Amino acid sequence: MQKRKLWILIESMSQEERKRFPLWLKAELGDRQIYLQQLCQLLINTYPEAPQRENLWHKLYPESNFDDARLRKLTRDLTAWVEEFFAIEEFRTQKEDKNVALLRALYERELPNEFEKTLRKFDREMDQQTIRGGDFFRTQYELERLATEFAVSFRYKLERAGSTSGELLPDTQRLQHFFDLWWIQTKLEIASTNQAKKQITGQETESILLSELLDLIPQTPQLAREPFILLYREMTLLLMGRSEIELGDLLLKIQEMPGLAPEDLQTLWVHLINYNVRSLNQTGDPKFAEQSLLLFEWAIAADFLLVDGHLPEAYYKNLIALCLRTQKYDKAESYLEYYKPLLREERREDVYLLSSAIYHSNIKDFKKVIQIIGPVRLSRASEEIQARTLLLQAFYEVNPQEIEWLLNQLKNLDRYIRSRQNMSDGNKKPFLNRLRLFRRLLKAHTQKELDKLINSIETTRPLNTPQWLIEKAQLKRSQAINN
Repeated sequence: MQKRKLWILIESMSQEERKRFPLWLKAELGDRQIYLQQLCQLLINTYPEAPQRENLWHKLYPESNFDDARLRKLTRDLTAWVEEFFAIEEFRTQKEDKNVALLRALYERELPNEFEKTLRKFDREMDQQTIRGGDFFRTQYELERLATEFAVSFRYKLERAGSTSGELLPDTQRLQHFFDLWWIQTKLEIASTNQAKKQITGQETESILLSELLDLIPQTPQLAREPFILLYREMTLLLMGRSEIELGDLLLKIQEMPGLAPEDLQTLWVHLINYNVRSLNQTGDPKFAEQSLLLFEWAIAADFLLVDGHLPEAYYKNLIALCLRTQKYDKAESYLEYYKPLLREERREDVYLLSSAIYHSNIKDFKKVIQIIGPVRLSRASEEIQARTLLLQAFYEVNPQEIEWLLNQLKNLDRYIRSRQNMSDGNKKPFLNRLRLFRRLLKAHTQKELDKLINSIETTRPLNTPQWLIEKAQLKRSQAINN
C-alpha cells in the first residue's frame, strides 16, 4: 500500500484531518458501503505503518480468498472520497468562494429576497477590502454575473466567435452548448418562476437567447436537418404554450424518431415531467396532473424508467399519487396490481401495502385501510409513521367517538417518531405537526376552538396533506354551529 495513491493521500493528512475523515465519511454514507468505511478505519488505525494488501483483505473479508481486483476497486472508491474531502476542506478556507456558492444556492432555490439581502451584504464587504488583487476581481466578477443572471438580463451573440462571415452556428456541437443555456433559461421562465421575476423586475421577462434560437432553427438548413434539435425546439414551444401540437402528439413523435437512445428518452422525459409536476404544485391546475400522468404512462410503456428490470419505488408511488390526484381511481387500482411485480422483491410488499392503504383512504374505504395496515409493520420508519397516521385517521372516520383511545395512540406514535434516531428533525417535523393538529381536532368542540384550529392548519409549515385535517375540522365546526 505504501506507493498507492490512497496511502500517499492519507499520509498527507494532518492528525486532525485523520480524525475527522472517517466521521465525515460515515456521515456521507450512513449505513451504505460498510466495507469502504471499514477499509478507511483500518488505514487510519495502521498509520504511520503502511499495511500489506493481503492483511487488509483478510481483515475485511476473513472468510474469502484474496481478490486483488476487488481490493483495487475498493481503494479507488476510497481515493475518490479522500479527494472530495480535500476539496471540501480547501473550500472551507476560501471565504470568497463560499460567498459565491451561497449566492448561487439562493439563486437556484429561487429566494429573491434572501438573494438580494445577501448580495448587498457581500457588496459592503467587498467595498471595505483594501487589497484588491486577482482573487478580489474574480470574486467581484462572479457576484456581478450572478446578479445579472438573477435579473434575467442575459444577452448572448449567436454568431460564431471570431467569424468574419457572420455564419450562424455551423455545427451542432456549438448549438448543443446553446441548448444547455437555453434549457436553463427555459426553466427560469416556465418552471414556476414568473411570479418571482415579476417581484424583481416589475414586468414580464423573456429570454433573448430562447427567442432567437426558436426562430433560427427552422431558418437554418443545417439545423433543420437535425431531428434531435427539432425535437427539443418542439418540446420548448410546448412548454411555453406556443406549440401547435399537444403533449400526446409530441410523445408519439419522440417514439417514432429513429436513433434515440434510452438515455435520450429519459432526458426528454425528465424535462417534461419536472415542468409539469412543478407547475401542478404551483398552480393546482388539473391539466398538469393529467399531463404528468400521461408522461408516466408513456415512460413506463417505453421501458426506459426501469432499472435492472425493476420500476423504482418512487415512480410507482408517484404514478399512484397522480392517478388519485386526477381522481382516476380505476386506474390507480389497476396500476397498484399491474406494476407491483416490477418493484424490487425486498421492497415490494411494503411499498404496495402503503400505496394500497393510501388508495383506499382516498376512496373513503376506511375499513379496508384498517384491514391493510392494522396487522403489519413496515420496515422503514418514515413509511411506518405514514401508515400509522393513515390507520388512526381511518379509525377516526369509522368511530370518531373513541377519543380517549385515539389520544393514547397519538401519544404512542408521537413517542415513536421522536425516538427515531436515524430520522432528521426536518423529516420528523411534518409528522409531528400533523399529530399535534390531529390531537387538537379531537379535543376541540366549540366554534371558537375549531376556527383557531382551521387557521393553524392553514398556516402550519411543514405539514403533510393538510386537506384531511381541514375537512374534518370544518365538518366538526358546522356541527358545533348547528348544535
